[in-house]
Order: sequence, then structure tokens, then C-alpha cells
Amino acid sequence: MMETQQAQGTTRANQQHTPDPAKGLEQALNLLRSKDDTQRFVGIALLKSILDNTSTLREDPAVIRKCWNAMPARFLRRLIQSSEKEMRDLAVAIVHSFVVLLPSDALGDEKLLQCSSKLLRALRRRKAGDRLSKTPPAIHEDKDEGDQEILILEILFSVASTHIGAISLASSENLVTLVPLVLRNGHALGILRTVLFECGTSEEPSIYQNLQGTLSRILEVFGKELGDSRLTDLKHKNSSLAERGSKASSYMAWLSDVLPHLSSQVSAIPPIWLQSLANLIHETISLQYATPGKRQSEALVYVVASTLHLFPTRFTTLLFNTARRQGNSADSKLLPYVFVKLILVDIRSTIPSLQETLNSPKYAALSCRLAASYDVVSAFIGYLVQCLENLEADLGSSNDDSKAQDVFLLEPDSLLSLRADISETMSLTIEYLRDRFDASIAGAAGLHPSARFTSPENPNAQLALTWDTAEGMMKDPLTLSQLRTLALWLRDDDGEDLRKEAAGIMDFLSAFYVDAQGSDVRLPVLAAMDAITSTTEGIGAFLDQDCWKILASDLKAIASSEGDIAHRGAEIISVFQNVLESGVAGAPNEAWLEVLQTTSSMQEIGARNAVFYMAMTQLSLELLSQAPSNIRRRHVSQIKQILEVCKRTQHPANDVPVAVKREIMGVMEGYQDLLD
Repeated sequence: MMETQQAQGTTRANQQHTPDPAKGLEQALNLLRSKDDTQRFVGIALLKSILDNTSTLREDPAVIRKCWNAMPARFLRRLIQSSEKEMRDLAVAIVHSFVVLLPSDALGDEKLLQCSSKLLRALRRRKAGDRLSKTPPAIHEDKDEGDQEILILEILFSVASTHIGAISLASSENLVTLVPLVLRNGHALGILRTVLFECGTSEEPSIYQNLQGTLSRILEVFGKELGDSRLTDLKHKNSSLAERGSKASSYMAWLSDVLPHLSSQVSAIPPIWLQSLANLIHETISLQYATPGKRQSEALVYVVASTLHLFPTRFTTLLFNTARRQGNSADSKLLPYVFVKLILVDIRSTIPSLQETLNSPKYAALSCRLAASYDVVSAFIGYLVQCLENLEADLGSSNDDSKAQDVFLLEPDSLLSLRADISETMSLTIEYLRDRFDASIAGAAGLHPSARFTSPENPNAQLALTWDTAEGMMKDPLTLSQLRTLALWLRDDDGEDLRKEAAGIMDFLSAFYVDAQGSDVRLPVLAAMDAITSTTEGIGAFLDQDCWKILASDLKAIASSEGDIAHRGAEIISVFQNVLESGVAGAPNEAWLEVLQTTSSMQEIGARNAVFYMAMTQLSLELLSQAPSNIRRRHVSQIKQILEVCKRTQHPANDVPVAVKREIMGVMEGYQDLLD
């Protein structure tokens, strides 16, 4: 303490005898070069005073850089860690001054990064002191301590704004020190947001684990702040609903910024914070449920959709299954139901007028929100179907239905109401896709591909006046989200009326399929076609739009591909089987027999493609069986080629699974009957 007082006295004396800022600056720099700690301390204090009071020096980048380079790095770090408050305050103050004055490209300087690590540790020691003190922090914490905390957070905020600075903070084991401050200082949340934004996809295990632990602590703090009251309690606390709802919305807004930038690929094990996030989401939904007339939070939808993309299997169960939620009540069991109902209301109220906004600045935000909403509905439909399948299996295997009820909690009347809402939403979605597709090609509903203005058969035709976004309907993420949800509902719901209605967009489905690249994009189209072709109207639309030719061409590409896309081929075969088994498509023509040529071209059959090849042989056999005899005679050589390959699959050395060999053996008998 005596050394500190001596240094302070020396500082005041130097300030009194150095009225010339330039001379004072040179004196301060000389003191910083000294080996004596007292001299260095005086130099830092003098430099701080000069910079604070001399605008000409403060605004000179060269002077600021020179002063920063002269700062003794090791001594500065020792000051930050000092137990003497005066020394620690001076170190924080001078670093803060340089963070403000240095150019942005210098904020990633190694000296500053090292100081930042020590500042995090200083915050940690301060929090530890608060916990050990018998006096509550709000009483023993003076204004100066609070000001120092603000300065430290402002320094860290500036450092985190650089990529290298964010990586440095993410690597620090003291990053979690910021978590207790997030509720009272916006800079703490800003620092953590930036660090997670910049480093959330890092493949460095230490950074990944550090960020996961930090995010888990943040969610715990958010959840504790909102409280643990349930829906039944909230209705008696109207005075606090608005405040708690505002907090919940701000937490969701922060998470909606962070979660899209996290990676799920670093670890195969779901992170520990998923349950905390699900609890926080349930609490936010319950607040909205208890506030009549309040609109669904956009940030909440983004958070749910982002997390479902990261961890689709695990988080779907945590989100929609509230059976084991602590403090569970009858109303809280309806949280998933309420959440999805609110989303469906938002979709139905938005898409009728959405096309008017295609070229307006607000369309991007609207389409992103709707895409996230459709993704949530899609996940809920998948969970709903899985629960019903599990319920049926459990009831079929045992008289004890407690396990099934524990997973699936919706009452029959709620299910019927939800089914009606989803069907109505999907009907409006079909109508929107119809209208937008017509506007995008300036054609009429069901227009044949060859008659479109920009068809391959007529590439030089005059372009039509279209109404669409700059990227186009096929590249719009909203279109894919709508299609995925619609396809899932058409496939898993038995509503024939909706499938007949969807037959009216078969031209859009075929155009989207041709334009799309990759199985992930084409599979929803095939799922929709599979459901639609279960109706007579669907098969008529399928044939009118030459969809057989489109899918047969893709099937040929799949058969010759080395990639793992046979599952897409299986979906195509399922659609073709619907057409053949319908009895309304008529006898196969020569063009349909292109499938037979594809099958005969497959020569190398092993475990990788055995199931796909078996399905191809079965489809080809069905085509030949329904084809006229004159067509069959023209394809005798191809039938023999298929039989030869089938015989090779029966060889003991072939790695085709035994069950598949037996299926192929049965198919061989069918082909032999055709030859006979």
C-alpha cells in the first residue's frame, strides 16, 4: 500500500511539472521503459492523464500506436491480477482507453488478447469474492467496482468483435464468468453472442466443449429468471405476465441469433443444454398461452426451427413430449398443442396475401418466418405419426397403456381439431403454390410443359411477363419448407379430398423435380406424388404431365450412380407401382418400358444395391405382365439379360443378403414364365 501511495504522489508531482503534453508524453514513455515497477506504474498513470486531457495526441493514430507498443505487456497483466484495487483500476482504465483509441485492425493484437484473458480471470475472482463475502453483493459492492466491471465488459466486447479475439475468448476456461452478468449488463450477452456466432461451428474439441458448457449455463440463468411457475399459476399473476413475457421474448431473440451458427457435427452426443432449452421454450409458450391476444413470438419459432435442424431426433421428443416435465399440470400437457395451433393460425393468416409482397423489402423476413413455421409443423407431424405408431404397437402387445399415454398426451377431440387445422393449412398451401407457380411462368393451371413459354422445346420463344422474386420460386427456401410439410401430411394422413386437391399442382411438382438437385430436395416431391397417385385424379394428372418420363430418366441415373441414392429410386418405384396397380392407366406403352432397359443395364449387383435391384426387377416384371404380347416379344433379349444377372446373385460367393436372394429367385420364376 505504501508503494502505491508513493507511486500516486510521484504521479501528481510529474503532472504538475509537465505542462507540455509532448514532453509529458516522452517522459511517460521513458518511465514505461524502466525496469522498476514503481516507475512503470507512474508512467501508465501519467500516460492515462495525458491522453485523457490532450485531444491532439489522442486523435493521432501514430502516437496511439507508439504508446500501445511501449506498454510493458507482462507488467500490465500483473496489474490486472493485482490484489491492490488502485493498481487493478489503473490497468483496466488504460487498456480501456487504448481499446477506444486503437484502430479496429489492432484489436486482435496479441498483447490485448493476453490482457483479455486476465480480465476474464479478474471477473472470476471478483465473483468468487462476492460468494465468499458474508455481505450481500448489492450492499458491499460499491460504485467503483460496478464501473470497473462495465469497463472490463466493454474491453471484452471490442476484442470479441474480431475473429481472432472471439477465438481467444472461446478458448478461455473463464468464459463462463460472463454468464452471471448477462441479466444486468447487455455487453455480457453481446460478448457471448459474438463468440458463439464466430466459433459455434469450430471443430476444435476444447472450444466446442467450452461453448456447450457456457450455453448450458446461460439457459439455466434464463430459466431461473423466468421462474418455475406453471400455466395454472400464471393465470393468478397477471401483474407480472407482461414483464416475464418481455424477458422471455428477449431471451428467445438472443437465442435465435446464436443457434443457427452452432454445429451439431462435432459431437455425436446431443449437448446437455437441450433439456434446459426445451424447458425455457415451454415456459415461453405458457406465457403466451396465458396472455390472450398475444401474437406468436417470431424469435421463438426461429429458435425451435434452428434447434430441430441441429438435433431433429432428440429435440423433437424433448419439445413435444411434456409428460415428464417437472411440475407437470393438465394445462402444461397441452403446450405442444397450443404452440402448433398458434403457428398454424399465423400461417393461415399470412399466406393468402403473401404473393403480393414477393418483390417488396419485407418478403425476405416474411418468408424466413413462414419457412421456420412450416419446419416446426413438419417436425410435429412426424412426431405425431411416430406416437400413434408407438401407441398402436404398445396397445397391441400389452394391456398396459400407461407407457403409451406417457408419451402421447393429446385427447381425441384435440387430435381431431388439430387434424382439421393442419388440413385447412395444407389446403391453403396448395392454393398458394398453384397461384405462385402460375404467376412465375405466366401460364394457366395444369399447363403442359411443352406449352410453356420457356420450355426446352421452344427456347427462342418470347419471354412472358412473370411475377416472382429475383431468385425464383424454385430457389426460394419457403417453397421447399412448404413442400416438405405438405408431402408429409399427404403421405401420413388418409384424407382423400386433400390428395385430390393436390393433384392440381402436379405440374408444379414435376417442374420442381426437374429443377431440383439432390435427393434431399427431390424426396419430398416423390412422397407427395406417392400420396397423390393413390387417387384416380392424381394418376390422371401424373400421366398428363409426363411425370413417368421424368422419373424414369432419374431412375436410369440412379441405377448407374455410385452414390448412396438408392432410397430415392425406391420412392420412384413406389410411385410407378401405384400407377400400374390402379387399373386406370391402361396397358404400358413402349415409352414405359425404358424402365426395363434400365434394369437390364444393371450388371454388378452386390450388398450395396441388392435391395434396389430386386425392386427394379419386380417393377419390370409387373410392366411386362401388363404390356401387350407384341411389346413383350420385342424385349426378349433384355429379359434374358435380367435372368442372367439374377442367376449370378444366387452364387454362394455373392454378398447379396439371403432374404434378397430368395425374393430374386421368385422374380426369376416370373420372368421364365414370360419366356415360356
